[in-house]
Amino acid sequence: MKRSFIGLLALAVLLAALPMGGAQADAGASVISCPQQGFSTLCDANYSWEWNDDTGIAIYPESYGKIPYVLIYWTRDGGSSNPEGYFADELTPQMKAEYGDRLIEIGEYQMYTVADVEMPGQAYVYLVQDVPVVMLRLFDLRWGGNVGYFVQTEPGTQPSAGGADAGGLQGYTVTPSRPIVTGTANYSDGRFSIDLPLGWQILTTGEYADFSFRAWDPDAPDRCIVFFNKMQPFLKSQAAKNWYQQMGPLGGDYYVMLGNCPVMEELTLPCFLQQLGDVKALCQKYHASGAALDPAVVPVFYDLQILETMPSGIPAAPSCGDNRFARIAFTSERGAACEGLVTAQPTWTGDYNYDTGGVDVWPYTVYNFMSVTAPVGEMAELEPILTQCLNSFTYTDSYLRAAQQAAAEETSALLSMSQSMQAAYDAYNSAWSQRQTSYDVQSQKYSDATLGYERLYDPDTQEVYRAETGFYDSYDLHRGEYAHSNLQRVDDSTADYYLRGVDYYITH
Repeated sequence: MKRSFIGLLALAVLLAALPMGGAQADAGASVISCPQQGFSTLCDANYSWEWNDDTGIAIYPESYGKIPYVLIYWTRDGGSSNPEGYFADELTPQMKAEYGDRLIEIGEYQMYTVADVEMPGQAYVYLVQDVPVVMLRLFDLRWGGNVGYFVQTEPGTQPSAGGADAGGLQGYTVTPSRPIVTGTANYSDGRFSIDLPLGWQILTTGEYADFSFRAWDPDAPDRCIVFFNKMQPFLKSQAAKNWYQQMGPLGGDYYVMLGNCPVMEELTLPCFLQQLGDVKALCQKYHASGAALDPAVVPVFYDLQILETMPSGIPAAPSCGDNRFARIAFTSERGAACEGLVTAQPTWTGDYNYDTGGVDVWPYTVYNFMSVTAPVGEMAELEPILTQCLNSFTYTDSYLRAAQQAAAEETSALLSMSQSMQAAYDAYNSAWSQRQTSYDVQSQKYSDATLGYERLYDPDTQEVYRAETGFYDSYDLHRGEYAHSNLQRVDDSTADYYLRGVDYYITH
């Protein structure tokens, strides 16, 4: 967010803020005079502007009267003696009072450098018709009054010719990276509530102890949260499945369904994950009759790879065979390369083996199946946000009372599930912190290679760039012609730059 504003201010709009009569316009620049408040400033000659008695001069880099724009004005406030206190005690309360629930994010107070001038500032994000808009307030502290800058833009966006290095990388546009999630909002349907990223959708299936849900980003459905309180049944062997298929005509519909159930020969997390395709097929066959959950909630992890496993702190039954987290790589149902963290508790629920002629046909149940997944390269940013959303899940009191009336056992299962969700939050974060970062580097490399990008860095600023493949070769031959002439390609010796995230994107 910070770099987005700096590019807009320093390179797209504000070349200087000078006393009246002191501006000298370079080629391509224009002087804006403000006799009402006695100052002038430089901007691109193609920009438009207007004066307003209440707000000062508004400058529009792209389209007249539209975001993004900058307001410049003289002011006697701004807290020249204590700017941090001014933002905390005056400006932020004003913003809360004006925007209410539409104010979804308050940035940190910090110093911004614009055209070699350091200014105190703070960013705010609020919603306009459900679209996030960023407002940055800056003050250039001067004798006799402060120059105030009031910037509004969409998160992470810039004018097409702008960017932090406009003019420094000829022929290319440099734009700051944009946060994947700009905020969260609470969702409730009377049974439960959960905080979800803005714009996300959610689908639920089952009731009480069978309650499950899938939440996802409709613009990128592979960004996803899944929870199943329990998933059942799983047979222990192909022999057990054959037995139910033979007994189906005699045992009735339930035996027929068991003859179609997935087989989980080992009571382990990897074995369970491999069966999800069969689980989805079973749900597709029996959901309409009410005997199975909605298949749309069931994820399938194709080409599954278990990258590493970590112990889970989520409480489990003594008969649980595997209580771990797994970091996975997989191909999604849409064919995209994805990664994620998953956990589940495959459990034997019988008090004895149900032996029929040497074949144990008593089924397994899997409890507390949870997954947080995203396209390759996004998990480092999304994991803490999505696990926090998972942690926010809670049932309403009325739903718990209804469950209690339905069955005391189901109420106990719901309460246990709620505890599991809370425990999962700490467990997910612990599992993510224990991950091997070498997989992060591999993931980023794979993502770049697949999508046609290469990773660069500036050793002077430590900033990371993602460029289209081929950019660097041309840049390296002519780096003396660029204002930023010291970009380097990330290689094995500098692979840690893959762990820092992308600061800027370089595109044609």
